Amino acid sequence: MSWVTNEIEINGYAIPSNIDVTIVPGIEPGQLLIDGEIDAIMSPEPPPEFSAGDLRIRRLFPDARTEPSRSRTSRKPGSIRSPIPS
Repeated sequence: MSWVTNEIEINGYAIPSNIDVTIVPGIEPGQLLIDGEIDAIMSPEPPPEFSAGDLRIRRLFPDARTEPSRSRTSRKPGSIRSPIPS
């Protein structure tokens, strides 16, 4: 797995050492997704492109609230987005 971000991680979050990290400054995650540079976004808020109705981005889970938790933190996967295949 590789982790792509547009800024250095903050708030004490440490990415595990076995995950490759790439920082891409100046390009927002939504644009990276649309450009095909990344496969999905994990974020507390949807990217502006999604909120503006860009049909090239969709939720990974159509109804995330009904999905079972997939992590030790019991967070729901509602903020994960995936590009629509062309």
